Amino acid sequence: MLPLVKLLFVGWVFFGLTHTPERAASVTHEADGQEADGLPSEFFSGSVQDLSETWVSVTRSLAGKTPETRMFQLSNDTIVEGQLKKQARVTVGFRTHDGQDHAWRIIVRENPE
Repeated sequence: MLPLVKLLFVGWVFFGLTHTPERAASVTHEADGQEADGLPSEFFSGSVQDLSETWVSVTRSLAGKTPETRMFQLSNDTIVEGQLKKQARVTVGFRTHDGQDHAWRIIVRENPE
């Protein structure tokens, strides 16, 4: 019985230390699309139309709507998962600041064959 009491006490202490009001606020912001740096994070999926070392153009086509094209700035901090090339299907995680969309992550989806 004593090990169970110790386990409950340790769990109670751990919960109290990790669930502070500050931590709860940061979890809420992350769930609302807010990253730790305070900038909102959004996602855009489509096909790469054009790219260079500093930007990528992605077009999304939805049934019944006109195609939408977005330009994303790339930096040394942009994480690219997969091989980024024209016509590749991608999901771009981005943040908008200074009036421009800055890609922080690009996931290239493999074509099913």
